[in-house]
Amino acid sequence: MNGFKFKYENIIQIKERMEEAAKGKLAGAQKELDIQKNKLNSLVDEKNNCIGTISNSVKEGTNVIFLQQYNSYMNNLSTNIEKKEKDIQVCKGIVNEKREELVKAVKERKIMEKFKEKEREKFVEWEKRQEVLLVDELVTYKNFKSN
Repeated sequence: MNGFKFKYENIIQIKERMEEAAKGKLAGAQKELDIQKNKLNSLVDEKNNCIGTISNSVKEGTNVIFLQQYNSYMNNLSTNIEKKEKDIQVCKGIVNEKREELVKAVKERKIMEKFKEKEREKFVEWEKRQEVLLVDELVTYKNFKSN
C-alpha cells in the first residue's frame, strides 16, 4: 500500500513560515520595547542624579545661575521622560499586536495539523478496510480453488 500523503502539506509549510515570521516580528517589537525601557531608566537615573547634585549644591551654597541651569536641565529631562513613557506605551501596543498575530498564526497552523491528522486517520482506516477486503478475497480464492 502507498504511504499517506497529505495534499495540503504545502499550506502547513506556509502556515509554519507565517508563524516563524510572526515570532520574529514579536521578538523585534519586544526588543524595541526593552530598548525604550532602558532609555527611560537612564533618563530617570540621570534626573535622580541631578536632584542629588542640586541638593548637595544647595547645602554647600551655590550661585543662582548654576541652580537655574540645573533647573532648566531638569525640566528638559522631565519632558524627555514623558516622551519616552509615551514611546513605551506605543511599543507595548505594538508588542500586543504582534503577540495577537502570533497567536492567530499558531491557531491556523494547529487547525491545519489537526485536519492533517484526521485525514491520516481516515487513510489508516481505509488501508485497514482494503487489507480486510484483500484477506477476504484471498480466503475466497483459496476456498474456490480447493473445491
